[in-house]
Amino acid sequence: MERKRIVPRKGSEGFTLIELLVTLGLMGLLLGLTAGIFIRGLSFTRSTKNRMWAYEHARNTLLRLHRELRSIVPTEGEAILFEVASEAFPQEGREEPTDRLKFSTILRDRAGLSPFARRGEVEYFWVDRGFTRRELYRQVRYLDEEGVEEKEVKPVAPEIVGLDLHLLDRRGVWREAWAESPPLPRQVKVTLRVDPG
Repeated sequence: MERKRIVPRKGSEGFTLIELLVTLGLMGLLLGLTAGIFIRGLSFTRSTKNRMWAYEHARNTLLRLHRELRSIVPTEGEAILFEVASEAFPQEGREEPTDRLKFSTILRDRAGLSPFARRGEVEYFWVDRGFTRRELYRQVRYLDEEGVEEKEVKPVAPEIVGLDLHLLDRRGVWREAWAESPPLPRQVKVTLRVDPG
């Protein structure tokens, strides 16, 4: 009896085409899942940072408003003391939303310790930026040392999309508009709405 020895062909040493395609498919699936988790983590981190940035801007704006409202003073002549006006076209769901806040105050530097504090008018108002976007601006008007009127207009923060004011009158009733000056409201409640983007 003769034994036949089977010699493998050279072409049968590697993978078959089906094995190769299955392996590549599994590797692609694993790579896609890993990339998806990584990208989702990056976008979550980015949105968290944007949200923190927006809330920090809103907090700083509230602190500035708090300082300015606490230092309201009467001005000379026809200057406004305190006024809250409503916009011509109300927002959806509200009849008279607050659009503009204007008051006279003692202006200070950023640290709040300016020895050259002077009286001036501060106004917060909205500027339309496209069909559905508005941006809050702050305008400061004052007289310099020579008696010339100076005016500075700067955006507050693009993330702030709403400013609501509620004013407590002498009878203890909360109102959304104020045209009496004096007397001043007993309390001012400021609500900022933020869109972190």
